[in-house]
Amino acid sequence: MPTEDQDNDPIVAEIPVYLSKTLAQQLYVLQYPVRPLSHTYDESTIIKTKVRPRSGQIEMELGLRTRGPTYDKSKGEQIALNVDGAFRDKRDSEDNFYKSNVMDKLVLTSTKSLCDVNRYAVGVVRDKSLHLTPISSVFALRPSLTYLDQAEKRGRKDRKDASGDGE
Repeated sequence: MPTEDQDNDPIVAEIPVYLSKTLAQQLYVLQYPVRPLSHTYDESTIIKTKVRPRSGQIEMELGLRTRGPTYDKSKGEQIALNVDGAFRDKRDSEDNFYKSNVMDKLVLTSTKSLCDVNRYAVGVVRDKSLHLTPISSVFALRPSLTYLDQAEKRGRKDRKDASGDGE
């Protein structure tokens, strides 16, 4: 016998549900907990991604838009100078952290967000049916600030070279 709640909430459609396990060991959900919803990474260019499935680590390099009203070019130049040093033009570009004369990328690193993901799946509705695939892991990606460590190391080395202690 239907209850009053069921009368107010009628079934509008019945669709078939399919469970696919083809990608079950390779499907990850990526979260960005420190990124505001209004500033997504949707328009960002992914430069490089490293995935270590056994240790559960992801590192992603995203290109920054260096031409726009929200980018401070002088700060970007200062960060690139601090990280790569004053003689960055004299070295092979592969040895520099930033490929241009400004901070042109952001590195995100992961931590596992959930330990037990057995109850989670990703779904897509296609051709009036629901296709579900279990996920392997959920990762929280946060900006990595290791370039600040590089800038500090470079500053110490430059001060040591300037004072002549290195000889």
